[in-house]
Parts: sequence; C-alpha cells; structure tokens
Amino acid sequence: MAHHSIHSKVAAPEALVQNIWPAGILAQGLNDATDKPRTSRVALGSPGYLELYIVEIFGTYSSLAEWCSVLSKNHSKRYNRLTMLRTGAVLFAVATGALFGQSSGIDLKAMDTGVQACDNFYQYACGTWRKNNPVPGDKARWGRFNELAEQNLAIERTILEKASQASSRSPAEQKIGDLYNSCMDEKGNDAKGVTPIEPVLARIRNAASKEDLLREVAALHGQSIRVLFSFGVRADAKNSSEQIASADQGGLTLPDREYYLKTDTKSAEIRKQFAEHVRKMFALAGKPGIANPDAAVMEVETALAKVSLDRVARRNPTKTYHRMPVGELAKLTPQFDWNDYLAHVGVPKIASLNVGAPEFFKGMNEVVAKTGLEALKTYFA
Repeated sequence: MAHHSIHSKVAAPEALVQNIWPAGILAQGLNDATDKPRTSRVALGSPGYLELYIVEIFGTYSSLAEWCSVLSKNHSKRYNRLTMLRTGAVLFAVATGALFGQSSGIDLKAMDTGVQACDNFYQYACGTWRKNNPVPGDKARWGRFNELAEQNLAIERTILEKASQASSRSPAEQKIGDLYNSCMDEKGNDAKGVTPIEPVLARIRNAASKEDLLREVAALHGQSIRVLFSFGVRADAKNSSEQIASADQGGLTLPDREYYLKTDTKSAEIRKQFAEHVRKMFALAGKPGIANPDAAVMEVETALAKVSLDRVARRNPTKTYHRMPVGELAKLTPQFDWNDYLAHVGVPKIASLNVGAPEFFKGMNEVVAKTGLEALKTYFA
C-alpha cells in the first residue's frame, strides 16, 4: 500500500475521508522520522452512493438534508455536495456506533480535542496517539499498522515456540517446530559456515561459460535469489480472471535504481557501506572469487540500474504491461535461453507472458554480453 504525505494544517474537511487511513478511519495515527503525517487515500464512492448508505442507516433523508443545510450555510463557498456527504458519512458512522452500543472503530482516546478540526484535522484526529507513541529508536516510522504487525509477530512467535517445545505434536507442528529450532540454533549454524550453500557456489564457480552460468538463473530464482531480473505469476492487469507469467526488471541488492545513480553525499555513503558489506560477506565465505568482489558486484548492479525504469515511470500501468509471445522476449535477450529457463523455473508450458520493462531486458542482454565471466560469477555468488 502506498502512503502519501499531507500537510499537517488542513483547511477543509476534504481530508476527512480522502486523506485518512482506511482502517479505524479517524484514529489511524502515524509517526515517522520526519514527524510528518503520512496517509492513504480511500474513496467512498459517489454522492448518490453515500446518500443511500446514510439513508439505510437512519431510514430518513431529512436528517441528511438538515445536516447538509446547516453545513452549507456556514461554508457555502467552500464545500461541495460530495465533501459534505463524505464528512456526514464519517460523523454518522460515529453516531451509529454510539447509538447501538457498537464499537465504531474510532479510538476517541487518540484524538486531540484541544485542536479545532477545521484548523488541523490530522492533529485533531491523531494528535494524542502520536504524542503517546513516539517513533521507536530502531524504526524510521511508526503507525497503527506497525503496531498490528508487531502484535502478529508476537502471536507467530508464541505459536512457533509452543510447536518447538511440545512433547506431543501433530505432523504440521513438528515440521514448523523443527524448522524454528534449526533456525534458532545460532552456534550450530555458525559452525556449518557456508557448507549448506556450497553446492550452489560450486555450480557458479565451475561454470565454464556464460551460457553455463545463465542456466543457473532458474535454480537461483527458485531459492529467492533474484539475479538479473524478477519472475513470477500474477493476475493479468487487463484480464483479472487470468493468471499469467510476468518477467520484470530486477537484479539489484539496494532498494531502488536511484541508490546506484544519485550523486548526493548520502547516496555515496550508502554505496560505500554496501561495498564494505560485500567485501565482508566474501571474506566470511572464504571464497572471494576475484580480488575486488565489491567492484564486480557494483559494476553489474549499476549497469542494471541504468537500464531500469525509475519509480515514477513504474507508476504508469501502461509502461509495465507488455504482453508478448515468449519468442518475442527471446529476441530482446539473445544471450539468455528463455526456453531452458521456463522449463526449470516451475511454471507450466506457456505461449505468452507479460514483460514489465522490455527496454530493461534489452539492456540486461548488453550487460551480460559486455561483462566478463568472472565478474558475472562474483555477482551471481
């Protein structure tokens, strides 16, 4: 879910519904490192739909009409009919909860009623929650969904610990309990070193050609190691009743292409720290591959970043939807054997797929063609 910042000063109640968290409506407070409200948009439909919804609750149109009349007299030049109805829907939802003794989903204790709603609605709705819930030191942001996620993690941990200790367990409990115990055995895992992944590293190390190395992509993708590009199955964006294979740009360790390309001080420092991390990982593995593994990894990933769509372009759905026959994708990447990849990646035989960024795959092909085999091996490892 994307979250969009809004100004903390709200001059009109359009923000009442358009700029609020969808769950809990008014009281979904959020703090972040910049101390700015961050919100999601939620659409409640057309005025007619809202009228029907409110009439269904109250059984009369007169209450709505009376409320709209009062508001329009005070703010006749500022609020349109849809805004008044949206605001009314929220107010009526609160009233309905109180009327029938049901929880409305609105946490009144989170509100800062010392602030006028029309001066700063976000502070009015969430101010006390934000005051009582500062951003934890190990987090960049904090909100109600973060609270929910932490609660879920605590529940999951309880389930896992119970399954790992129980004397009588079902087959499913035994599987998850044993897996949890194996993951939590830090001393045992450290003692094994790279032994569990040595077969994978050996296949990469022993590749005699780029063709041999590229045949490992399917196996790596199967283990969630997304080298070069990403691949998956999802609903067809133009036909939601159909699931189709989708190949898209990827192959980057850092979160976004801009981390590799921006020249500001912070971005340069992040790249420096990433290079140090790569050197450390290869040193711990005891198999650096080449003298400067960080240089090889940065060479490949920076080249892939340069041919990737930026995040703004990817917000345009027409730029990430290009359904085409597999043969057409193969023409974009003559260095890569798609028939071999699809035969080993675990999908049924397909005739077509969506290619999220065709220009990326053309660029990826050039990256593979121009990069030396040893550098590619280091990137794969």
